[in-house]
Formats: sequence, structure tokens, C-alpha cells
Amino acid sequence: MGVPSFGILNYYMLEPEFGVALDPVHSAVDGILAGLFVGGISGLVFGIGNFLVAIFGEGNDSHEIDSWDFLKIDRAVALVRAAGAFLAFGITYGAVSIPVLGVLPGAALALVNGFCIGVVRLAISPWGNWILFTRLWLPLTGRMAWRPRKFLEHAYERQVLRRTGAVFQFRHSRLQDHLADRG
Repeated sequence: MGVPSFGILNYYMLEPEFGVALDPVHSAVDGILAGLFVGGISGLVFGIGNFLVAIFGEGNDSHEIDSWDFLKIDRAVALVRAAGAFLAFGITYGAVSIPVLGVLPGAALALVNGFCIGVVRLAISPWGNWILFTRLWLPLTGRMAWRPRKFLEHAYERQVLRRTGAVFQFRHSRLQDHLADRG
């Protein structure tokens, strides 16, 4: 990540802006060093965050917890990890870009990159997948109700679905086979 972002930054932005002529090799070396710095700090922050989630997180088995409680816990973990990603990348990009670009452009670059990485971290989490796929994509394409919780609870009450811990399953295999054939 450091080579394209900081290497290109050095090669194309510093030369016209500050009159500094940098060759591609020097820019690539700067990019590698900046990438190692950003990656090292970010990896440390993510590692500490994952370690804290593993120690203080809920140790419940998915068969012992309600579906919706499981989703609430996952939402909290996803938001904490996204905030950690925002801070980690924002601080590291700020530490690298503010001395090069100045306070305002460097802080803007740090905020934008931190925000983008935080959003990506949120989107790739299980809760982010739930929001994007189950709450948006499936209803927009007509393959799921707009209120999945209400739909699943209603199907459970009608005994179409059964609950196994945090997972809903079809009660009848013929219905499952029929719906799987429709694709």
C-alpha cells in the first residue's frame, strides 16, 4: 500500500509543488518505508484490538445465545474495530503526510484515508455484511422482506423455521430443496 500511495505522492506531487525532482527508485524506496511504517503501526493497533476483543469479548457459544443478541454483540465489535481502523490509519497517515504536505492538506488526507479504511473495515465485518446483504441487497432485489427480523420471527412462529442457537434453519427439507432450486 505504501509504494503506490506514498511513491506516487512523492513522484507526482512533490516535484511540481515544491520543485523537488525525485527519481522513481527514490520514490519507491520512500513508499516502501512509509508502507512499512503505516503497516506496522496499523498491524499493532489491529492486533491489540483483536486481542482485547478475544479477552473481553463474549465467550458464548453460538448455540447458547439468541440470534438478535448475537447480532448486537457483533455490531458492537464491528463498530469498535472500525473506529480502531479509522484511528490507526488516520494517525499513521497523519504522521507521514503532515510533515510532507503541511498541516491542513496532511490532516485532510489522514481523515479521508482513515474514514475510508474504517468504512471498509465495517463493510467486511459480519455485521457489515448483514447490513449490506440482508438489509439492503436482498430486499432491493425482491429476495427478502424489508424487515428480516420480523419475517424470520413470523416464520419461526409458523414453524417454517426452527432455531438452533443463533441460527435459523428450515424445518422441512423439501421446502429448502424447493427454494434452493429456484436459485
